Amino acid sequence: MDPSGGKNERRLLRMSELVALTDVRPAAIKFYIKEGLLPAPVKTSRNMAYYDESFVEKIRLIKQLQSQHYLPLRVIKDLLARTGGSATLDETRALMDLKGSLAERLPAESREPLTEDEVMRRLNTYDEELDSLRRMGLVNPREVNGIRMYDAEDQEFLELLENNRRLGFKSEIGFQVKDLELYLAILEILATEEVKLLVSRTATKLSMEEIRRLAERGIRDFGPLLMFLRRKMILKVLRSLPAGATDPGPGNGHTSG
Repeated sequence: MDPSGGKNERRLLRMSELVALTDVRPAAIKFYIKEGLLPAPVKTSRNMAYYDESFVEKIRLIKQLQSQHYLPLRVIKDLLARTGGSATLDETRALMDLKGSLAERLPAESREPLTEDEVMRRLNTYDEELDSLRRMGLVNPREVNGIRMYDAEDQEFLELLENNRRLGFKSEIGFQVKDLELYLAILEILATEEVKLLVSRTATKLSMEEIRRLAERGIRDFGPLLMFLRRKMILKVLRSLPAGATDPGPGNGHTSG
């Protein structure tokens, strides 16, 4: 790679140039690299390294998050990781604003908390199931005087789980709450990409308040479209199966008598 930057390549910088452009000391830049906030530079020899010009924006972003938002490096590292390390300052600000505001603006339904005994009695659940759900982070009861209390969000989830059992997805035929781990893994990826997409599309075009309102509408009202796409994909998978997998031929699976 040509350090001067070819026609289709980003320019590579020496450490002295990076320091001049960011006003950050070499020791700090090397520390950011060591801690994983910045990628490794291009090493051309034992004592010579070159830095992609994108380092300039990333270093400025780290310093601004430290000085303007008072974030520790571990939090900054997490933010950068969640945006693929490519978020601009505007995108990161939008992400932080959403984190701080949506929990307050999207309160759970108001209900009286239930004790664990009440939850088991009313919602047809049991100790082992609740233990599994707590480990998975799907219910988060509060401890009050040594008693676990389940708030509205936990109750809503447990009601949905009970409804699934009524539909026929029961433990008697093999369905377990641990099956939800598949959905959690996939939905975490989807949610991460959705948040990245939202802030990348809106950070420089909408006000913070407009971004918040758009995010609220997406969280509340995007479900029907997702369910439609899910149904469409399930049908696509089923239709793609070989005919023999779903339709045994005449006599297949039967004995003559």
